[in-house]
Amino acid sequence: MYNAEQLHKKNSSNLKKEKKILFYNKIIDRFLMVFFIFAIFLIMIINILAKDKSFSEIENRTLTTMPKFTISSFMNGDFSEDFSSYINDNFAGRNGFLSIKTSFEKLLGKTKINSVYLGKKNYLIQSFTEASEEETSAKINAINSFFNEHSNLNTNIIEGLKLQGITSPTEVQKLTIPKALENIDIIAESHTGSGKTLAYLCPIFQKINTDKKEMQAIVLAPTHELVMQIDAQIKLLAKNSNMNITSLTIMGESNIEKQIKKLKEVKPHIIVGSAGRVLDLIKKKKITAHTIKTIVMDEADSLLAKNKSTIIKDIIKATMRDRQLMFFSASINPTSLDIAKSLVKDVEIVKSAGTSVLNPNISHMYIACEFRDRFETLRKFLAAENPERAIVFVNNSTELQNINEKLDYHKVKSTGIYGNASKEERQRSIEAFRNGKFNVLVSSDVSARGLDIPEVTHIISMDFPANPDEYLHRAGRTARGTLSGNSVCIGTRRDLEAIKAYQKAFKIKFKEMRLYGGNLIPVK
Repeated sequence: MYNAEQLHKKNSSNLKKEKKILFYNKIIDRFLMVFFIFAIFLIMIINILAKDKSFSEIENRTLTTMPKFTISSFMNGDFSEDFSSYINDNFAGRNGFLSIKTSFEKLLGKTKINSVYLGKKNYLIQSFTEASEEETSAKINAINSFFNEHSNLNTNIIEGLKLQGITSPTEVQKLTIPKALENIDIIAESHTGSGKTLAYLCPIFQKINTDKKEMQAIVLAPTHELVMQIDAQIKLLAKNSNMNITSLTIMGESNIEKQIKKLKEVKPHIIVGSAGRVLDLIKKKKITAHTIKTIVMDEADSLLAKNKSTIIKDIIKATMRDRQLMFFSASINPTSLDIAKSLVKDVEIVKSAGTSVLNPNISHMYIACEFRDRFETLRKFLAAENPERAIVFVNNSTELQNINEKLDYHKVKSTGIYGNASKEERQRSIEAFRNGKFNVLVSSDVSARGLDIPEVTHIISMDFPANPDEYLHRAGRTARGTLSGNSVCIGTRRDLEAIKAYQKAFKIKFKEMRLYGGNLIPVK
């Protein structure tokens, strides 16, 4: 039996032991926590070092028995046909140094891989093939001078373009830049993804007087998304070219007082915006129309539509008579062409070679199904093809939302651009799609007009616009630059009439496909 004093001592002793145990437990817990954090940190460091090692292997893989080599660029099409085909077949839509390195080594054998750049705009894959030092030097000089010879641009702009992986002008750039530099008014039609934005921005950059803090050029575009893309390209070219050229976006639906304040603060050389708000600010004398030297209409066919052309005419009338006008579009219908011609006295009409204004790097196909099975066909198609990025076109706003919700339900990473969404919501959706958070974008024709996302490999039409030009703008969201892409129509047999109209208008051929066993196969 314990007396009270002994019991008290025993309890005190037990309490001290429990406190000690708790104290040591806390120390052990903290030690384990620190250990796990350290372990995670160590794994991250190892992964980073492993990636750096992979890059360095690509940059510096050397062999003692290697002959001398000269630089050649896939973007310029300087590889052999077999090699170019191999790149198209294996790297379209793929992004990863290791897979490219492995494939290059298999193909080229004992060949040093000098560098691989995976830019946002295009793949620029540089490798070495046997040649003498003289040939090497001549080749590099030819690449460096190519843009200058064909476009008369200054060195700063050419160097800025090189940082974007652009070493030679596209056809529309060759045709328009020299004329634009001579201040000639231009109406240019060229397929989507052919480099029209730089075709007008490069001469604007060359002609801007950076010593003057005044507005010198206006670029008009029909959608918020296209305005933002053009402005982003201006800022990128200004940075890469080391030229002190400033720009500002002016859009409707935004607070006009804030825009007026920004105009005073930034004093932009180039204004990119929507026609209605630009005209409002010209009337308020906040945009100095008399200092504007160049006005560009991007997606001119949309801007010059009958119900919008009055605003464009009023903007042009507000500027000086000696200003330059440039109209660019993938398709200019006769009505828009007549309006454009009426706004200028002497104009140079430029069309890319070929009868079709559709990018030849796009494959066209259709899948026939019952109307009620369209979504299920879409879901199976996405599962079979697993596109890197896909845009699904639906013009009915209710159906657009339904398709997006159903794709979410089936664990497809998708986002949508709804007609009633705010511009901030639309911009967030597009940026999330551009950055790869979502690989499917469900959109209407209007919202996706002018989108330039090089990673888009598939365009899917769930309805069929009666106007073939709308199909042209849809399909043109893929195969940007030198890349290839696919345009797929999912519909009923009744929709075949629309497909026949597209084939006739653009001299293209649709291939009928079907889904079988989880694969997309041609219908014999």
